[in-house]
Amino acid sequence: MKRRAFTLVELLVVVAVIAVLIAILLPALSRARESGRRAKCMVNERQLATAAILYVSDSNSLVLRDNATQWVTPLNNYVNTEKVRLCPETLTDPLLPTVAITGIPGLSNVGNAYTPWIERTSITAKPVSGSYAFNFNLYKSFSVGPLGTGDEDSNLTDADDTGMTFGTIDPPLFFRLPITEKITNIPVFADGVWMETFPSPKDTPPIDMIAGFFNPQGFNEMGRIVTRRHRNMSNVSFYDGHAETMPLPKLWTLDWNREWHSPNPPPRVRQ
Repeated sequence: MKRRAFTLVELLVVVAVIAVLIAILLPALSRARESGRRAKCMVNERQLATAAILYVSDSNSLVLRDNATQWVTPLNNYVNTEKVRLCPETLTDPLLPTVAITGIPGLSNVGNAYTPWIERTSITAKPVSGSYAFNFNLYKSFSVGPLGTGDEDSNLTDADDTGMTFGTIDPPLFFRLPITEKITNIPVFADGVWMETFPSPKDTPPIDMIAGFFNPQGFNEMGRIVTRRHRNMSNVSFYDGHAETMPLPKLWTLDWNREWHSPNPPPRVRQ
């Protein structure tokens, strides 16, 4: 019996059906990959928050701000920050530009929604990169009088009291030990375009949701953590050790400092 071959029309129908199935499945697969990267990002932030909490417990002080690498070096004794500093989403489009902030090309660069920030204190120093911003108000407070007299944990001069220029950043807003209230609403880390942030309730969302907003003078710090990295969501870890994925407007409802008052209603964030 002679076997009947496919006609051209039948072959085209099969190809069309396969194409339709692929078109239906690809967005679902893409969303699944995004969900996996977002989940890995949340795990990273949870580990970093746990490291910060352990540091506070062992040192009986808030996190030391190392002059070279800020929170990275102090927390290295509690977690291998090399493995958890990068959100998987920031590895997906390495061609997007970063923004140099030092005037020396390739030295220190602000990241964006899909590229990490890079910090390097000199041309010869090993660069430190990452995707998360630390809550500046959880650093050891800077001296507001004679060196050391403004610290929450000591009347001695500490490393973070010297060589710094942040003494005018509202020292009363820094947290003090022991932190016992609202710990489920105090952010430790959030997705960010720079390695630290000290937001104000008056900050507005950035116009560019890919680049975010960075100003070394500290203007509009919310712009460092409000981006489209996870579409219209952000991962945040908290001082009690848990982490959440939340809508971007909810970032204004978190207790970023000791005297935070959430705006009502929260700012509208472009989708």
